[in-house]
Amino acid sequence: MEAVAQRRPVSNTLKVGIKMEGANPLMYELDTTLPLAVLVREVCERFQVAHAVQSDFCLYCEDTDQFLTSDATIRELRDGNVLELRQTPEIAASKLISSLRGSEEDVKKAFVGLRNQIKNTTFANIFIAKGGLPLIVKHVQESTAPSTLGFALQMLQELVDRGTTGWEGLSDSFVQKICGYTEHQNLNVKKRALAIADRFVSSPAYGYGRVAPHLRCESMITMMDGSSDLDIQSNTISLFNTLLLNAGSHQPEFLQKILSLNIRKALLNVARKSGGVNDELAHQLYVFQSVWFNSLAQRIQAVFNRSSSAHNDMLNELQARGADAEPSSPLPSGARKPNDSNARLGFDDETTRALSSPYGLLALECMAYFSRKHTEIYQRIIIEQASRGQAQCPFAKTTLHIVKLIAEIMQIGTPPSEHSLEFYIVVFSTDHPMEELVGACVQLFVRTWKEMDASSADFDKVLKVVRKQITTVLANKQESQPQSVETFKTATFGVSYKTILAQQETEMQEKESVHHQAEPVRQLRERIQTDIVQLVKKHRLSLLVEGAFFPKYTQKGRMKGVAWFCRLSNNHKVIHYGDAPEGRVPSLESLPGRVNMSDVKALVMGRDSPLMTKMKKTDEETASLAFSLLLESSEEGLDFVAPNLTVANNWIDGLKILLKQNPSSTGFASDVESLLSMEMKLRLLHVENVQIPATAPPVPPPPANLNFAF
Repeated sequence: MEAVAQRRPVSNTLKVGIKMEGANPLMYELDTTLPLAVLVREVCERFQVAHAVQSDFCLYCEDTDQFLTSDATIRELRDGNVLELRQTPEIAASKLISSLRGSEEDVKKAFVGLRNQIKNTTFANIFIAKGGLPLIVKHVQESTAPSTLGFALQMLQELVDRGTTGWEGLSDSFVQKICGYTEHQNLNVKKRALAIADRFVSSPAYGYGRVAPHLRCESMITMMDGSSDLDIQSNTISLFNTLLLNAGSHQPEFLQKILSLNIRKALLNVARKSGGVNDELAHQLYVFQSVWFNSLAQRIQAVFNRSSSAHNDMLNELQARGADAEPSSPLPSGARKPNDSNARLGFDDETTRALSSPYGLLALECMAYFSRKHTEIYQRIIIEQASRGQAQCPFAKTTLHIVKLIAEIMQIGTPPSEHSLEFYIVVFSTDHPMEELVGACVQLFVRTWKEMDASSADFDKVLKVVRKQITTVLANKQESQPQSVETFKTATFGVSYKTILAQQETEMQEKESVHHQAEPVRQLRERIQTDIVQLVKKHRLSLLVEGAFFPKYTQKGRMKGVAWFCRLSNNHKVIHYGDAPEGRVPSLESLPGRVNMSDVKALVMGRDSPLMTKMKKTDEETASLAFSLLLESSEEGLDFVAPNLTVANNWIDGLKILLKQNPSSTGFASDVESLLSMEMKLRLLHVENVQIPATAPPVPPPPANLNFAF
């Protein structure tokens, strides 16, 4: 991501800052028409660099993280840029490589210097081309001091994360060494090793097959469960997720292996963490949840086979337990007791046929599990429904549709999103989340069916209400989420049909009120709306001034754990941005990047964003979060990929306002409507229960004179 900081001045002279390590910085009037070699020589003279070594130096622009390599790069500079006179990447790389071959003290100093420069792609490629990578590998393999080893792993991680070429040919013994470091006593070493192993798994050069055999999963799970370090926890879960996503045909086997090692309980302890989890940890928990539920995809496609003894055993087991359920009192007048067990269990013709279709076998498995694990509840449901006659809630049909509903809510069959944070603690509270959730929701369905006094014709209506009950509970914030299946069941039971009905009636009334207002009320609404729109616009601009963190993307995709911060200046004229650790809001002065709003020619969104066109692979969700500012004086722009849709809409709204365009997001319209509705209610409080005429009464003509007597 590169951007121009200010509009190009009319003259050929720029005012820039130039600094050099060990010397006082200076303000410098730079002539953009000078050749680069002449400019470097002039700056060297100002810093009193000996003539004999001036050829070892170059200029580096901190604002763009680029070395000035040609005369054309001088003309890309802008007023206020900060330059640094430093040794050329070739000289610096050679010296650091020499130090890496020296004493322990030289190695530590070299790593400190390397840490300051390795993030620059030009330097990193030169460092690898000169043979620097084998030295880092050597120190990773041989260093015993945790500090030196931590530095070496950090440098290797930087090279791997930035997609630098040259690290793909490392030996299996080195991969094994990295995997061994995931159990190191030093937290920094452990954290770096987990991140590097994660990248190895996702790399075609290594993959699941070359990494998984060297990892001790049981030890990693124990370490994650016992650690309070969020990075250790998120890196460990991320590594397991990457292994699962890249395991191919080995995924079911590997998933079963780590589940047998109690990873579910460890994840539950992490999810229940007091104080909550951060976004990265929440995302990793969501990904594991998604992969776990997606492992059911093959079971969803499997169908009931009447020639299979295992399938028939499940059906017979279900029927036998249902047959044992007998009412404790005579059936009420008009009620019927089904003559056969299939009808007794709610297997109508449609449901029976559905067993031989997708979801059918999984539904039968869930029914058999429920009858086996919750026999008493199962039999009570069968007894109660047998006594309801024509108002019987069909157990089998209910289970089949609940299975489909849970599969839809959990998005089974859809790859994990790159941005979602929606994990549910209840999922990690049981070894059989699908079966237990289906059982709890079937009980909810039966309860709601009875509350609605439903009949067979009302099945779809009850299903819609149950869906609303489930999604309402799952939408709770982390601290309010159900912690177990029992608390989930209690919470859904608490969202009664009456509650859902009241919500629906309120929503309907609010919608209808807009269409049934009198003309004077509509005129009042129009007058107020202008002020409300301006108020929401001010709010959007205040969000830009407050600033936000954005995940960092390259052409290869998202860089894990790397973010940058962007905010609008108080006078709404300049956008400031720069790299920053997520969670710590940087000051305005510490953000090196600048974009003058007067230099912006257009705002583009979605797949029209230059970043999206450069990326090899993007999903629709990522594209929906992308937007870019195109600049008048540069082919490059400022590319954003928001962390979520709310941030994306707020920033797009704010940037459109700055560009004198009308905000068009649904969030903007919703905020205007909410505030407008509230203001209208306040304005009309004094006329409550007063019949407002359809048209305003006529205004009488003015009096003949204004000679009023008091």
